[in-house]
Amino acid sequence: MASIRGWRITRAGMIFIAVIIGLALLAFTVLYVAQQRGEQARQDEAAEIARENLEEQANRPIAIAEDEAVNNGEAVTSSDEDDQAAPEALPETGPELFALVGVFALVFATASFATSLRATRQL
Repeated sequence: MASIRGWRITRAGMIFIAVIIGLALLAFTVLYVAQQRGEQARQDEAAEIARENLEEQANRPIAIAEDEAVNNGEAVTSSDEDDQAAPEALPETGPELFALVGVFALVFATASFATSLRATRQL
């Protein structure tokens, strides 16, 4: 068995370390995916608002200017800045999942440590 500074590295210890590293990678992956989904949701919402604004502008009646001689018969559209609705709150993604993963990792690490400690004392 390998020994580092007086500590024996057992198969169970190596498996424990590999599991902890795997859980850390899983947590980072979940964080990354949740962040990407949140960004995509924001972009989709912004695109939907822009699409709605374009449809509203396309459905507005065209106002013809009173003095057609000055405008050469071109139509002038009215633009009201007050008609634009403010976007709603952005969706929240993932806080419950992150807390659950953190609690699971903490419980797993504690249980694994206790099991390893008991096994070491029996040797």
